[in-house]
Amino acid sequence: MINKLTGKDDVFYLKRLLDNLFNDVVSSYEALLFIEDDTKFQISQGFLILANQHYVEASRFYYDNEVVQREEYENFFSCYLNFKSEISTVLTRRDENNTWVRGSYNNLIKSMDNLTFSIKNLQ
Repeated sequence: MINKLTGKDDVFYLKRLLDNLFNDVVSSYEALLFIEDDTKFQISQGFLILANQHYVEASRFYYDNEVVQREEYENFFSCYLNFKSEISTVLTRRDENNTWVRGSYNNLIKSMDNLTFSIKNLQ
């Protein structure tokens, strides 16, 4: 882990962590949509585990660094936890009808877009 970052560097480092988290979320969700056999649940769960590892690292970095604490990050973390809860239910039940997760997935995408927009304003 990078130590002693300041200001913009902290923000960009956290954004990279969240990008990794988001990419794994997308992979987890798409596995449910596009894989047609039962392995989709295992593959989706694997990506969700990776996403959660990124979440733990990102949230730890976020809460340890006051300089990066902004509403956009709080919203993203909240949207992620909601998505994680809903997709975990689908995975646990091996629910073939997973369309109801789409709402929390779309909220997470919007949150990431807002976060990306706010960070671009720093550059």
